[in-house]
Amino acid sequence: MQTRRGFIQRVSMLFGALAVSGGTMFMSACGVVNNLLTAFQTILNILSAAGLVPGGALVTTALSAVISELQAYESAPAADKDSIGMDLSLAIQLAQARLQSWFSGLNLTGPLAVVIESLVSVILSTLAGLLPTLPVPPQSRYAAISSELKAVPHPVIYRPVGTIIINKKGLRRAYEQFRTSFNAVLVAYGYQKAF
Repeated sequence: MQTRRGFIQRVSMLFGALAVSGGTMFMSACGVVNNLLTAFQTILNILSAAGLVPGGALVTTALSAVISELQAYESAPAADKDSIGMDLSLAIQLAQARLQSWFSGLNLTGPLAVVIESLVSVILSTLAGLLPTLPVPPQSRYAAISSELKAVPHPVIYRPVGTIIINKKGLRRAYEQFRTSFNAVLVAYGYQKAF
């Protein structure tokens, strides 16, 4: 019989393996988003090493949805960019909401909370950087996101990295900036670099 903990560990390891192996396939389009999955797996590993069972399957699923939507957006003809861009925008915002909700549910305190919150904030700020160039979906499509965010008592405060232009040059810059920022936080708190 498979336990909940075993299932979560296997799912987390699977998504981590997919993120690492998929990073080279979609370097221009999805490198930064695959790095977000790898970064989230790093956070899960830090929590596991501290003796916590962090879960996170909903977050990895949401980040995977962002990868799919970003691929669809980049390969879409110009006539479909608006509708696919709205889907991508919603996927990003849902990933942010799920990450906020997941972190809030951990109820961490002390130095570990500071480390994890700092790492989560790097992920959230990078996701936020993708939003300014995308179309804004109608308010009616926000129901799932708003209900999830209402359940977050103490959201992680973050500052968007700036606008990430969704083209090869913009994504390459974001890819490098994210890796540098995430590694800087890890090193500052005494952990090894993830990238």
